[in-house]
Amino acid sequence: MQIDIHSLAFVSGLTNLLQAIILFIQYRVDKAHQGPGWWALGSASLALAFGFNFLRDHPALGMFAIIANNAFFVSGLALFYVGVQRFFDQMERRGWVVAVCVSVTVVALYFTYFDNNLAARRVNLSVAMAGLSFLIAWSIYSQKARSAAVLANFLALLFLVYGGMWAFRGLSAMVGPTGEIFNASLMQGASYLASMMTSTLWTLGLILLVSQQLNTEYREAKESAELIFNTSPDAVLITRLEDGQFVDVNDGFTALSGYTRTEVCGKTTLEVEIWKNPSDRQEFVAELLEKGFCENREAIFQRKDGTQFFGIVSSRWLVFKGQPHIITVTRDITERKRVQEALRDNNLFLSGVIENNGALIYVKDLEGNYELVNKKWEETTGLARQNVLGKTDVSVFPGEIGLIFRRTDLEVMNGGRVVEQEECLLTPTGERHFLSIKFPLQNTDGSVRGLCGMASEITERKKDEKRIQELVTQLEIERDFAQHSALTDGLTRLANRRHFDDLLHTEFFRLKRSGAPLSLILLDVDHFKNFNDNYGHLAGDECLRRVGRAMATVVGRGSDLAARYGGEEFAVILPETDHLGARTMAERIRRAIEELDIPHAGNSAANRVTVSLGVVTQKASDLVSVDKMIEMADDAMYRAKQGGRNRVELSASGISGDAGTSGLIRLVWREAAESGNAIIDAQHRALFEKSNILLSAILDGSAKDVCGSLMEQLLADIVNHFRDEEGIIRAAGFPFAEHHGRCHTELVAKAVGLSERWERNELPLGELFSFLAYDVVAQHLFLEDRKFFPYLGRAATEP
Repeated sequence: MQIDIHSLAFVSGLTNLLQAIILFIQYRVDKAHQGPGWWALGSASLALAFGFNFLRDHPALGMFAIIANNAFFVSGLALFYVGVQRFFDQMERRGWVVAVCVSVTVVALYFTYFDNNLAARRVNLSVAMAGLSFLIAWSIYSQKARSAAVLANFLALLFLVYGGMWAFRGLSAMVGPTGEIFNASLMQGASYLASMMTSTLWTLGLILLVSQQLNTEYREAKESAELIFNTSPDAVLITRLEDGQFVDVNDGFTALSGYTRTEVCGKTTLEVEIWKNPSDRQEFVAELLEKGFCENREAIFQRKDGTQFFGIVSSRWLVFKGQPHIITVTRDITERKRVQEALRDNNLFLSGVIENNGALIYVKDLEGNYELVNKKWEETTGLARQNVLGKTDVSVFPGEIGLIFRRTDLEVMNGGRVVEQEECLLTPTGERHFLSIKFPLQNTDGSVRGLCGMASEITERKKDEKRIQELVTQLEIERDFAQHSALTDGLTRLANRRHFDDLLHTEFFRLKRSGAPLSLILLDVDHFKNFNDNYGHLAGDECLRRVGRAMATVVGRGSDLAARYGGEEFAVILPETDHLGARTMAERIRRAIEELDIPHAGNSAANRVTVSLGVVTQKASDLVSVDKMIEMADDAMYRAKQGGRNRVELSASGISGDAGTSGLIRLVWREAAESGNAIIDAQHRALFEKSNILLSAILDGSAKDVCGSLMEQLLADIVNHFRDEEGIIRAAGFPFAEHHGRCHTELVAKAVGLSERWERNELPLGELFSFLAYDVVAQHLFLEDRKFFPYLGRAATEP
């Protein structure tokens, strides 16, 4: 019998097409498993491969049909491999699969268009098909489930046989003649028949594999549902919708009601009489019929022994064995109801205590909204609670009072602590005072959810205290006024001429004994007569007052004194201050008055109010009396006026001062800063000395590069000292060494910033001195460093 290869090819294509349709239907029925969809694509690809056989003899499309035939064959099997991997919830080697398909297609293209070699094409396709078949077989065999082992082994064998067939086909092409593709040879016929048989069998096997997997999943789901049903602590029952007949109950139902499964199954809910009130059941059924479900309905139920319990019921419809049923879950809430009743009683009691309390009681949430106020609060504030609840203090008490209340509330809630303080409230009856206690309200997890406050009125007590304080204050004011008036200028509130003369003589003779320098500054408002003529005497008085306030702000040391010397003249006494410090102080006063920016059209020095200053520094031991010192300061002030005004002049007869004495801009070492460690103390003294050298260089007007070099060296010494000090205190066992190191880091960062500002000419001398004197010396060396002194002593005594 002659085999028609064309017919076999047609039947094979039709067979694979039918298999693709069947697998696609399987995919549409069960989309939960991804395998059937890929298998349907694979069968469709194989069908197309067989279809392109009919075009191989076409004069125009023949070569394209050959390439398409090879591409669809290898793609079809590759899609089967992807489907197997997806069915077993695994990811395929996508790059490898694509590479195989592309490689086979490219090789087929070459041996069709460039070198028409049927044997090469057959070997190329056979090797790829055999490899993919073996890979599919291994994937099914290695990933099979125990429940489907027999079927999986059968499918693996099919693909193994299919792969062997392709391997034999490729081998025969390499060792023997190939012949034409449509020649009716035994090999060709066997290939087509084997392909139809194996594809049909594996399609049937794959469908059975999916069905078996579905059965396994259904059985597991059923067992899980039954396990959940029977292990639930709540009572679960299934009843028929038509007549309410019990179909099944779980163990939770038996434990809750006392009825066993055999006692209720086959009976209706009315026969069992589990509802205490029939009306509750009627409402339950009506809601269920209306909505199709019922959630969290409370009712009273009866047990088998006649006792009762509170239950909360939820129900839904379901279809069971083709008929509508109801699944109902009932939870015993008897204990919860008892607790709720107890809480309700407690709440009523607490509400009565709060509402009728003589203190103002209120509760606020985290945002400050009122949640509760009592009757006393309403009576005191004159505000009805319906107008207050849900609002904050800022809206209830406009102005500063509301803001103060809110700040205190935040302190309580953020700090988690009780705050007791006095508060003042403006009410329709006037100002009223209260002693208030506020404490945070917490959730069960310890987080703060708001606060509660209680306030007792102390208005009368405050009035009595205020009256007593007013009397005491009045006496103190009268005493202070009498004392102050004797020493203070009435216009500028600076020291008057009498106080100035007394202090100057006192300091002069005190410093005459010690040998320390004394500095004096005299200053005069430039062209003040013109100011009075242009703006009037009232404006002149205001000008002098502002000048006095500016001087009081600049002259800050307790030992210094700013005074009104007479008319528009002022004076400053600076005990124990050298010429550098006095000159710096005079310049600061000049700038402060100039920055007042008081208009002065009659001033030749500027269009604003300015002053001319004379400065003298002398050792009191070199003078017979203070008159000579005042004369020298006045002479220097005269030269400042002659030199163009709005300037500082030093007395030509003044001394430079002793650089070793303490001055306004000199750091002074104190023995209290001694740590007892030789290295630390030596470095501290060196830092003091280099800081003073830097300050002196800046004041003397040294070149910028010189000052910059001194500042850079000082910064390097500070960094080295901090490093050495940290090593010493760690070795001594100082427990806060890490914190101390962070303090060092912050100081170094600030010093670097000051150095950069110096380079940009943006660093005032006062700010540099403030950093060295306050941040480094006063705060760090004299306070922070003293914390580790005891540990240095202990380390020295330990063996």
